[in-house]
Amino acid sequence: MPDHFRGGQPLKNVFFGDNLFNIPEFQRDFAWTETEISDLLRDFGLSPAVPPGGRDAQQWSSFYFLGQIVLLRDDEDAAGHIQEPVSEVDSPVRPKPGSQADVVDGQQRLTTLTILMCCLRDRIDDADVRQQLHGMVAAPTAQLPAHITSATPATPILDVGRGPEGAYFLENVQSIGATSKAEDDSADFRDDDAPLRRLKQARRQIAKAVLALSMSERLALAEFLRERCLMSIVITANRETGWDVFSRLNKRGRPLLESERLKSDILRDVPDPQRAGLVKLWDHRKRLLGAAFDAGDARRKDLFSYIRDGYAPKSGRRTEDRILTLAQTMGSERFMAEVFEPTSRALAEVTLRQTITDDGAVHQLDASFIRTLALLELAGATISANTAEAQDAWKAPVLLFIAKAGNDTGLKRAFARNYDRFLHILLVLHGKRKKPNISKQITKLTHCIQTEGAS
Repeated sequence: MPDHFRGGQPLKNVFFGDNLFNIPEFQRDFAWTETEISDLLRDFGLSPAVPPGGRDAQQWSSFYFLGQIVLLRDDEDAAGHIQEPVSEVDSPVRPKPGSQADVVDGQQRLTTLTILMCCLRDRIDDADVRQQLHGMVAAPTAQLPAHITSATPATPILDVGRGPEGAYFLENVQSIGATSKAEDDSADFRDDDAPLRRLKQARRQIAKAVLALSMSERLALAEFLRERCLMSIVITANRETGWDVFSRLNKRGRPLLESERLKSDILRDVPDPQRAGLVKLWDHRKRLLGAAFDAGDARRKDLFSYIRDGYAPKSGRRTEDRILTLAQTMGSERFMAEVFEPTSRALAEVTLRQTITDDGAVHQLDASFIRTLALLELAGATISANTAEAQDAWKAPVLLFIAKAGNDTGLKRAFARNYDRFLHILLVLHGKRKKPNISKQITKLTHCIQTEGAS
């Protein structure tokens, strides 16, 4: 190919001091696993099969296109004109100084590339190259968003958030010398939340790949990343346009989970500071419930299927569409307060045998309630078909009742005991061979709770 590439920006013009990238709170988590990172490292010539010093420097002499990123950013100048992206290789897209762009699409690549640049920066002995790489990681303090202060270990061009992942990324990746710490090479990540675990694994995997390079190879790779790795940039100042592009792009590649799309669609238009609290609630329940929050491809009912069956209108085929219609009809804040919060709390009680207090603390249910729920689960498994989803069908009425009963523990226990008797009576009357009749009765009970509440 010719030694020129039009239509893309080298990474030195993407990661530079005037650009500040923000991962919105309602975005998906860091989702790349060892597989996706290995693919990118191989594309960069970092195959673990090649010994240090065994790489041909020519492999880093050509251009490499990393695809496009989509940013939501207000680039209006004083006259009200939007600055357009440019295609000249040496002309960076310059926003207003200190303005922060929401990353609509490209989070996984920007995060992974930042880790790679930091791992190189911390393992190169050339001071000028180290400074060049750090200049693609850190912005001048005066340009930082308000919540990032000069006391922060790093002044990030990429702000991945304010939760545990953001704190880890600042201290253990973006700060100078952070990735050369030995603790991550032997750390056990099993007790971490999934997004934080993936970030730690990415740091360890990429650091190992950089360590396998000779010093001359690290210098050649650093120049390749700065000068010949290219991205195209799509900038929109309109949120709806940005998310339309996002939805189209994510029909390909690593798909978003249903819950990730719902989080974006439901919470993105909630004004601050209310949105921050709702994001915190969403993430708390996601971490607590695990697979019960979003079963993904597993054929098992999860939080959103219970919300669909208990609250959503019947119109629309997909769970996601029906829940989004419900949230839009109720309003996002009311949906979160009256549907999401009580249903997720009820699911924790029924599935995990844990109760959540108003301040978010989690406690084990008392022994008698746990025994009643265990009997319900046994009866449900007996009357249901063999599929995992059918075996969870018994949960719908008890989840709906517990959600509507709120903090009335006595009422919830009484219902669980009566529901257990109800299921066993159905077994006696209909027997296991007439499961459709039992399912109809459970559906009728669910409808009764929907219309009459927890009484």
